[in-house]
Amino acid sequence: FYVPDLPSYMNLRADRSWIYDVAKKADIAKMNKLSRCVDSFVVLTEYMKEPLGVGDRPCRVVEGIISEIPTPDSSPEQKEKYIVYTGKLDEAFGIKSLVDAMANLEDPDYRLVLCGQGDSFDYAVQASEKDSRIMPLGQVSPETAAQWQHRAAVLINPRANVGEYTKYSFPSKNVEYLLSGKPVVAYLLHGMPRCYRDFIYEIDSGKEPVAAITEAVRRAVEDDRQAKHEKYQSFLRYATEHLAAERIANMILDL
Repeated sequence: FYVPDLPSYMNLRADRSWIYDVAKKADIAKMNKLSRCVDSFVVLTEYMKEPLGVGDRPCRVVEGIISEIPTPDSSPEQKEKYIVYTGKLDEAFGIKSLVDAMANLEDPDYRLVLCGQGDSFDYAVQASEKDSRIMPLGQVSPETAAQWQHRAAVLINPRANVGEYTKYSFPSKNVEYLLSGKPVVAYLLHGMPRCYRDFIYEIDSGKEPVAAITEAVRRAVEDDRQAKHEKYQSFLRYATEHLAAERIANMILDL
């Protein structure tokens, strides 16, 4: 039984309908019933074992699977410092704090590129009318998102380490970002292995979100090239050992 998400936390939007909540309760009840028949589990985080009732059944924790280790993505020479986010523009994922952080990044060469839609898209559009460095592009094709990631000085995931769901979640976006070779700014969520602290430019959970995001972005942009390269190489070694598809397949067969 491979569990990438717990049903209770698959939709964090504030505007979800009551029909969704009723249907989700039925979904959870059915999953709980069927999970009693499962022989073994593969889950994203250690914390998922308890709500799934794994008990003493065989279980492995795998936060992601990589089909192949990519060639590092070299940054093009450019004046602009693009801070790029690709994904849902939902308030629950810290988008408003990310938009607000641009006011603290006074360098005119900074740009915030937001690829996606969500309940905070209009907030970003309104902010862009006051600060042209904010670029809410809306829903874009995977090819366009990849192009912006290639141009990025920093890739960012502002999802804060707040709420019960962070124990049961590993953002696959972080693995995608890290594989690009670009500096990655993110919170260390409860469900993430502690070793990821060595791979990312961590947003400080103990500080006010806007100030913490600002500080982490500046560190990522201003860090020297060698330090950034060492973070990337450390992640590649970890990914080769723990996330490579062949290793994961063999581990599942061993279960």
